[in-house]
Amino acid sequence: MEPKNMNGMRSYSAYENPAPRFDLKEIKFKKSKTTKTEPKSWNFGVDSLELRRQKRLAFYRAVSAERKIKGSVKKSLKWIKHTCSKLLHGN
Repeated sequence: MEPKNMNGMRSYSAYENPAPRFDLKEIKFKKSKTTKTEPKSWNFGVDSLELRRQKRLAFYRAVSAERKIKGSVKKSLKWIKHTCSKLLHGN
């Protein structure tokens, strides 16, 4: 079934309807915060190895502290449980 008039079926080519042009004066760019970067040296990753070591040691210290706290809490709860049990049962 064909439409009665062909005006509604018209196609547009890229030449007839070009992409809109933008005026660079109208576009506002966000200013980014830049930080000073030191020039890279040719130390072949020695600093990165030391940095990784320091991070690893900090992680080990954090895990160690966490284990000490957990152990202390467990010990305290065990003592409370044992003491309450003694009071209730009279042993």
